[in-house]
Amino acid sequence: MFDKEYVFYGKHAKMADKLKAKLDDEIGRGFFSTIYEIYQVAPIVGLIYSRKGKRDKGSETTKVFADKMMNEKENLLFNYRNVMLNLYHDNSQVDAMKIAFRLDHKDGEREEYDKLYDAYVLGGLEEIYERIFEHENPSTVDDYIMNLYEFIEDLNVRLYGFTGNLE
Repeated sequence: MFDKEYVFYGKHAKMADKLKAKLDDEIGRGFFSTIYEIYQVAPIVGLIYSRKGKRDKGSETTKVFADKMMNEKENLLFNYRNVMLNLYHDNSQVDAMKIAFRLDHKDGEREEYDKLYDAYVLGGLEEIYERIFEHENPSTVDDYIMNLYEFIEDLNVRLYGFTGNLE
């Protein structure tokens, strides 16, 4: 688990690349520094927004390399376990603890849950991308930054139940 490269395909590759791409010469960077950062945040966003995506079959690719995945395995396992525990915590038909903690080396038994996790990765990526680059038809870097701010405020409300100054 998390011991090989992760590849975004098609529209998801384009979305991840745009989130990482330099916004303009003055800013000199994108919203994320690496594709790994996107992969790390996306499943949590997907879970919070109950958003799942479907793998695109397009030819474009961007990836998180295997060495990065293995170096960050503990962080990725933390995310995976949190997603599974949140999804199955009140399901009497499924043992959430087993899924989250006891299937690490049982790829066959874990396959359906890995696919579900991946769906949240893709859905989270879509949510992040749409909130920044498509919300209210942005046309400038300032518009993108305002959309990011509004997205973070919405996350704040969803997570903590209140609005207000983020300071």
